[in-house]
Amino acid sequence: MEAAPRAASAAEFAGRLDLSPAEKEFVRSQPTLRILVVDRPPFEYFRDGQASGFTVEFLQLLLHKVGLTRFTYVPSSFAQGLDMLGDGRLDIVPDIARTAEREQQMLFTEPYRYATKSIVARLGASYPDISSLDGKRIAVETRNIADKIIQDSGIKARRISCETVVDCLRRVSNGEADAYIETTPVVEYRMAAHPMGNLAVVGSIDNAQTPSRFAVRKDAAMLASLLNRAIANTPIQERAALAERWMSRSAADLLFGRALGRIALSNAEQDHLARLRRLKVCSAPSGAPLSEVTREGEHVGIAPDVVTRLAQTMDVELEFVPTRSWSDTLDAARERRCDLISFAQETPERRAFLDFTSAYADFPVVVVTRSSQPYFTDIGQHLHQRFGVTRAFGVAPSLQARLPGINLTEYDDAAEGLRQVQQGQIFGFIGTLPIVNRHLLIEGMTDLRVASQLSERLSMQVAVRNDDPYLQSLFQRAIHALPPEKRQSIIQHWTSVRYEKALDTALLAKSVGGVAAGAALLLLAVLAWNRHLTRRNLELDGKVAARTQELQQATQLAEAASRAKAAFLANMSHEIRTPLNAIMGLSHLVRTGGLTPEQDRRMAQLEGASAHLMETIGAILDLSKIESGKFTLQEEPVNIEAVVDNVIAIVECDAQAKGLQLRRVVGASTGSHWGDRTRLQQALLNYVANAIKFTQAGDIEVRAELEQETELEAHWRFSVIDSGILASPQTCCRGCSHPSSSWRTAPPGATVARAWVCRSPGISRCSWAARPVWTAHPARAAPSGSPFACAGAPPRRLTGPPPRATALRARQPPLGPQARWPVRGCCWWTTMR
Repeated sequence: MEAAPRAASAAEFAGRLDLSPAEKEFVRSQPTLRILVVDRPPFEYFRDGQASGFTVEFLQLLLHKVGLTRFTYVPSSFAQGLDMLGDGRLDIVPDIARTAEREQQMLFTEPYRYATKSIVARLGASYPDISSLDGKRIAVETRNIADKIIQDSGIKARRISCETVVDCLRRVSNGEADAYIETTPVVEYRMAAHPMGNLAVVGSIDNAQTPSRFAVRKDAAMLASLLNRAIANTPIQERAALAERWMSRSAADLLFGRALGRIALSNAEQDHLARLRRLKVCSAPSGAPLSEVTREGEHVGIAPDVVTRLAQTMDVELEFVPTRSWSDTLDAARERRCDLISFAQETPERRAFLDFTSAYADFPVVVVTRSSQPYFTDIGQHLHQRFGVTRAFGVAPSLQARLPGINLTEYDDAAEGLRQVQQGQIFGFIGTLPIVNRHLLIEGMTDLRVASQLSERLSMQVAVRNDDPYLQSLFQRAIHALPPEKRQSIIQHWTSVRYEKALDTALLAKSVGGVAAGAALLLLAVLAWNRHLTRRNLELDGKVAARTQELQQATQLAEAASRAKAAFLANMSHEIRTPLNAIMGLSHLVRTGGLTPEQDRRMAQLEGASAHLMETIGAILDLSKIESGKFTLQEEPVNIEAVVDNVIAIVECDAQAKGLQLRRVVGASTGSHWGDRTRLQQALLNYVANAIKFTQAGDIEVRAELEQETELEAHWRFSVIDSGILASPQTCCRGCSHPSSSWRTAPPGATVARAWVCRSPGISRCSWAARPVWTAHPARAAPSGSPFACAGAPPRRLTGPPPRATALRARQPPLGPQARWPVRGCCWWTTMR
């Protein structure tokens, strides 16, 4: 059953891939490929002695793209085919799911299609999902992925083994099994070709979107690579068109519908939509940018755009029905003059004649008051006041349920309610943030502002007539299939419109009309007024920005507190500098006045400690820079031996007070180094301080060792070793900070310095590892180990340009037979030439 080589058509030749010399040699020397074909129509099967089906034709297309034109098909069962691939009697197995067990025996390509699984049972049975099969007998083909789906679901079911799809269906039909799980197109094909009157598809497994791949021999990595290139070169649209040659449109949508932006429709759903011809949509006149009707009768806004996009996933046309008000819209839906409302919020009253989908967007609900009214967080303290809402405001019932005493007055639109606030008729207007912001801008209501944000949110849902058995399910699936980025782009399109420009143009048009009927003096007045409006627009820009900032401050008090703390630290650090400078100056004068060697050494220690404290205080000022992403590491000469000596000098008195011996070992190296001396010294000082804290007797050793040195770079290892209490590696890991919870992501090219220091008592094995990260190049892989992280600047030789930043990763230092524990901390530093 070998497919003889044939001349490629012009279309196929045009689709040929450019191969590397190694790939061309592989194709030239490759013998005839042996491909498994099992009896699983419409994907693969034999017809009149010829291999047929979607997968067969698709694989032929891929092989011709890479020039592999000699192949033969081997009929067998799926289980036997896996064995044959494992022992080298086959080269390719199509339509296979990747599992950890199979990866031990074969290589897999990237997915080329997906498929949902259907549940087949006898008529009258109800198994809507996998959980309903708990305790049932399920027919499963030998070594089929359905067995793993059952296992992963956690249900307890008895598996009835069968060899083929038809065998499994017969066992269900005869009552030997309660249900059968199989790919939906395969089930549809088999039940049409082998009618079994007592069987039906009764459910599906939505989360079983199993990716189908090709499997190749374990030693055929080049073949897998070529197939991957061919798959990537074949667009989804081309695969879907090929699938529709072998199965129905609905079955093809199950394989590629989500990638094409469509949802899969059953035959009954397709027939129902065809009978409706088009869906009638009533508008939700809530106001822009959510939904409004223009003077030309066009429905615009977030809701019409989203509903139009949802209808496209079902290939159904929409007809927008104009309504005069929200009450008219509800009446039209109640009288079935429209099939759905593009945007509505679910309430008990509306559920009497409408069904609702989940929300496709939601927005905060705010309170607008006069600018003289201070901000407030609890609307309950103003229940004695009157508030306005729009008649279409779906949040009002939940607000009344939460605050029974609230006094609400309904208005036709938000603009009317806001004007009532201006005139002092009501205390505040409750509405959706995008709508009220738009009116405040367009109407120029500079005497109003957002004074509070409520816990309620406005949910945008699609409402459909509840006497239709399909619409709610269809639109719910369409919302689920709508990509989040597409949904967000629609929202951003309508919420980023600059309405102040529309304001200026409209007033200018009115002014020009007045000029045509007036005199030249009026024209000058209009031009002057227009200039005034331009200035007012600029002022409005500033006021809107200020109002937005004020709202953020009111709703994010924690962030304001954090900024206040940073400001306090910065002020205090400046206050501390003044006496500290005096201490440093006096100590310098004392040293110059003539001291004994011992007194001079003590004063040198005092100067070193004061200098380090000054640098630490300077680091406090970096808090604001870190938060803004503008922090940069210092570039200065580093004397490694001097850094170690300074650290020991600072803590020497504490060590002597506890009777501890301090020793240091510094390796020799040629040349100078460059980096952030303060960060290195801070890290070592933290390690040594912890060692003194948790060591009651014995000694502490500070080591700076040159592990490796080449013409291009040198690797240093800093460690602090003591005889203190020992803890387990698990305790060490609990003591180290984890970056995922406390390390902000820096912008590209920025540099961040953080010292993640183990501070828990008894920490025994915590370490740092460092590697350079160049601003203009991607970072290389870090040393393997635990996922803790920190950052600092490595020392570097003085020649060449300095590195811009470094990244450090914590890991456990290697254990050796001569290792001394506890190792309080280790740092690996790479110095670059």
